[in-house]
Amino acid sequence: MFINGVKEAFSDGNILNPVKVFLSKRVSEFWQKPLYSCVKCMASLWGAVTFFPAVVYIYGVKWEFVGIYIFNV
Repeated sequence: MFINGVKEAFSDGNILNPVKVFLSKRVSEFWQKPLYSCVKCMASLWGAVTFFPAVVYIYGVKWEFVGIYIFNV
């Protein structure tokens, strides 16, 4: 639900559309997909962005999490 909400926020006429227009001119399509244009591609990036801060808050910083984070993204 979160990822679909982010996708909708970036769509035309919504609050993050100016950010989308700005990024579309400066970022290649390869990077646009995980940021805002492909729901399947957004799952890895936005899932990691929302999941790992919670893990670090609960369990603390451990070096094992770095490898897991990179593999997840």
